Amino acid sequence: MRVFLLMVALAFITRAEGQELPSGARMLEAGSTHSLDVPPFSFFGSAQSDNEGNLYFHVDAGSFRKPVVLKLEHSSGDPTLYTLEDEGLKKTTFLNFSVAPSGQVSILSQQTDKRIYLLRFTSKGDLAEKVALDLPEYMSAQTFVAFDTGTVLVSAYYLADAPDHLRGKGLMALFDVSGKMLKNLSANTEEVDLANVSRHLTEGGGTVGPDGNMYILQANQIVVISGLGKIMRRIRFHKPEGTIASKLAVSQNLVSIWFLREGPKQKMQKQDVTAEYLVLDLLTGKPFGYYVPGKELGQAAIAVAFSGREGFTFFDTQDGHVELISSPLR
Repeated sequence: MRVFLLMVALAFITRAEGQELPSGARMLEAGSTHSLDVPPFSFFGSAQSDNEGNLYFHVDAGSFRKPVVLKLEHSSGDPTLYTLEDEGLKKTTFLNFSVAPSGQVSILSQQTDKRIYLLRFTSKGDLAEKVALDLPEYMSAQTFVAFDTGTVLVSAYYLADAPDHLRGKGLMALFDVSGKMLKNLSANTEEVDLANVSRHLTEGGGTVGPDGNMYILQANQIVVISGLGKIMRRIRFHKPEGTIASKLAVSQNLVSIWFLREGPKQKMQKQDVTAEYLVLDLLTGKPFGYYVPGKELGQAAIAVAFSGREGFTFFDTQDGHVELISSPLR
């Protein structure tokens, strides 16, 4: 398999100057720094991690549409690339990706036939399987979560070219290894405002927790779903005004939620986006702490990972290589 790193500058997202901190927020400070022998690269969206703490990125290979995922080993920084051969790249549009707890990478994609396919990869980064999902037409995928068993959950919504009674409505379902729908969970979805959905950051996310259940993030709650599609519990939380709940991570007895805040739009400039983090006690659902990045974290202002042991991990570049900065909980 071809392995490469993109020698391009990372587009950093920083905390807005003069922005007031939420009441009771705790400041995240830089702890230990782990330098990797990896040159800078840019990536889209949120990073993911597996049970070993390895990090996975949808790297910028020239377009968001290209299905290219890069793994960095937690300790050594050794890279593995998950992608397709040139001919496959031409026919495939990236939608989302998911990393199972074991580290198996799956990419959700759309092909030239307009169908949505699940691409499963080997540990070496080679395509192992291409599976068509039993999804209806005119849909845009949002949340995508893969189990080690091969079962996946997909949350999506109907686009404007769908029948009138379906436009903007959500669909969430479990699919088996063959792509067949196992269970329809659409009663747990929220309707999408099609007129504004593309103007803002996407809300929601999902992951598999250490208990083997799926944790699906919505605007004001986390829905916990078993591998068989049973709703186990709902963990409700208060979302700060003006933020978007965009990602969650579950580790030990804690769950962390990423809240992104969009700054004012600037002409000819990228819109500032800042991050704040709510950590909940997984057993009680009560707040453990609310965190914001301190100034010393500088440009590494949005965490790429969270664990109960190490706290938050931030991605930065210094002197032509990647650095991972840990910020323990306080």
